[in-house]
Amino acid sequence: MTTTMLNIMDAIGSVMTGDFYRSARMLTSMPSLTISAGSDLANMLTSEELAFYTVLICLYSMTRNDIKTKVLKSSSVLSLLDMQPETSEIFENYLNGHFEKFQSQLNVIEKKLKFDQFFGEHE
Repeated sequence: MTTTMLNIMDAIGSVMTGDFYRSARMLTSMPSLTISAGSDLANMLTSEELAFYTVLICLYSMTRNDIKTKVLKSSSVLSLLDMQPETSEIFENYLNGHFEKFQSQLNVIEKKLKFDQFFGEHE
């Protein structure tokens, strides 16, 4: 298992313990957020899910200024978001004040999260 995979798993693990800020810091400071096809991590998490989680974690734990200066300046995050345009639109709508579109996206996200392995309701 590579260092990148371990760091991604550690960042997602921080979410499970409620430390969203640590997770956001880790995800935005990694040199690469690539999930290699056929890797152990790819069996648990897709690139689409990682992009989605990165956006949610950063929105939850960072200020608008942090998002602009840390997230949108991180080449690894930008590369990940480029592969998943619908996730980058969430940031764009939030930062550009398109709150009606942002709210609509949040409603879709809420439905997705209900059954999510990391963010979903657990019994």
